[in-house]
Amino acid sequence: MVTIVVLLAVSFMSKSARADDKFIDVSFGGYSKHIEATYKEFDDTDTRYNESHNLVGIEYRDYDSGYGIFTFNNSHYDQSVAVVRSYYFQPINYTEVIASIGVVTGYKNRRACIVGVGQLCTMASVGIQVGTDKLKGRITWYGTAFVLTGTWRF
Repeated sequence: MVTIVVLLAVSFMSKSARADDKFIDVSFGGYSKHIEATYKEFDDTDTRYNESHNLVGIEYRDYDSGYGIFTFNNSHYDQSVAVVRSYYFQPINYTEVIASIGVVTGYKNRRACIVGVGQLCTMASVGIQVGTDKLKGRITWYGTAFVLTGTWRF
């Protein structure tokens, strides 16, 4: 029990020492692997998921949270824009656990949505980011896929 309290105290101390740091992360790439290889279109035909997303995004963030906007070709071959709020936890150096919530456009297929209105969906994801201070790789669980992206910090 004492060990847990000490680890939590050290975690909060390191956070507070870095809480004033602000930076910009630019994200790129976007390659995914879906649990299922295909999905049903509206006419009930099987269609293979898009797994190369050409993602570009920018996130304004501090040590433990950020606001981002991203554009990408989604898994259904439509252009999407996502606006997200992300929360970061750094359990060890150069590794961050991420939880994100937000809204995304471009999904006609509702399986990707938590709640949807028209083509606007709410979304949530969790992931892990590993790398140096400037360049990181991120793997995120989103909907029915794992998504791999890169991040460059300014």
